[in-house]
Amino acid sequence: MRRTLDPTLDIVFKLLFADSKNRDLLIALLTAVLRPKSPIRSVTVLNPEVSKEAVTDKRLHSVFQVQDARTGKVFSDALELHTIELPKLSVMGEAERQENPALTLWTRFFAATTDEELEQLAKEDPMMQVAHTRLVDLSTREEAWQLAREREMSQATYRIEMGAAIELGEKRGEERGIELGEKRGIEVGEKRGIEVGEKRGIELGEKRGIELGEKRGIELGEKRGEERGIELGERNALATAVLRVLHARAIPVTDETRTAILACYDRPRLEGWVERAVSVPRAEDLLAEAG
Repeated sequence: MRRTLDPTLDIVFKLLFADSKNRDLLIALLTAVLRPKSPIRSVTVLNPEVSKEAVTDKRLHSVFQVQDARTGKVFSDALELHTIELPKLSVMGEAERQENPALTLWTRFFAATTDEELEQLAKEDPMMQVAHTRLVDLSTREEAWQLAREREMSQATYRIEMGAAIELGEKRGEERGIELGEKRGIEVGEKRGIEVGEKRGIELGEKRGIELGEKRGIELGEKRGEERGIELGERNALATAVLRVLHARAIPVTDETRTAILACYDRPRLEGWVERAVSVPRAEDLLAEAG
């Protein structure tokens, strides 16, 4: 099991590189990425603090521009945003790695998945030794681990909630389409039936009236059945969300507990379980709290 924090997690990255004691690390990283013509002598992080909102941030898209602090006027729409694609490290040739060895070292630092990889890097380069030492030091701080765990849990919960919402939305959309199609079909059918009934006279009109009555009864029955189906579908989605959150946290769930969760039809209780599933130490504690 890895003993150090993951520097690719945005919260850990900021804790490591925004710390005023680690300006040398930040300068080394920026130099490797930007390859400036003149040496970078100093950097200033304008917002080094890690807020609670940053841990639970779920924004999909953010846009940052350079603008005048007083007037808000945008300085330029031409601004470089540098990204490092870690998965490409495994397919890079030796020539590509040697083209920018400093960037290759930093890419290996962020892509490392074990402490042994980081220790090997530390032996190869003095700056990697410094980075490894600082990361180990950061990893001894319980508050840093707590922030990292909260961020990972927030991201996992967000992915689960989005998946459940999309699944439920698609199901409701399909059901709504079927409902509207059936309704329109019945309306057209009833209208056509009235026209035929008027043409064929009182005798056939009585017969047609009975048929329409039966059709309307079927319509109401199907509608009520669909409403019941939606209600059960939403309950199943909540129960599934509880189990997915527990799975994402690697919390074991016994067959008995799983059966109890899936058999629950109390929506407020299920919603409460979804909220508590992100913090309870054992799956059984959900049922204990519900009792």
